[in-house]
Amino acid sequence: MRTIRRLLIMSALGLAVSVVPVHAQGSGAHGNAPVNWQQRDTAVYVVSTLNLLGHARNHTVQQMFQRLNITRIDVYADNEQANLYFIELKRDDSSTAGILAYQLGWPKPRRISWSAGKTIPTVTSGIVQAYKTDSKTLIGTFTSTLP
Repeated sequence: MRTIRRLLIMSALGLAVSVVPVHAQGSGAHGNAPVNWQQRDTAVYVVSTLNLLGHARNHTVQQMFQRLNITRIDVYADNEQANLYFIELKRDDSSTAGILAYQLGWPKPRRISWSAGKTIPTVTSGIVQAYKTDSKTLIGTFTSTLP
């Protein structure tokens, strides 16, 4: 029921993604780790903030993702700074199309790196440094269901 509710919300927001389970890292027990619903819900919320980036240069988020061939979104929680998350936008070939940061309370995500130019406001150097040096936990992986 939770998954259906989240997918309806995501669909209403306009970004079509499917949730791919996050496996316990390093345990070797793929698929056997219990789901941490708080982390999963947070990851879904963080991904939904990508819709707020819409209409940059008259392009929707879906159009930007299609143009950049983004097929996977990984969401990481910063282990050293509360409520700070990093969003890695990946292509089919696993190359990175962009890296965004989102901190709870921000109106929308901000750019660490973005292959589509400077349409998204940049983060402070402190957040770039946090992305580079802080330990992070993968809390969600999503695949695009866009054609």
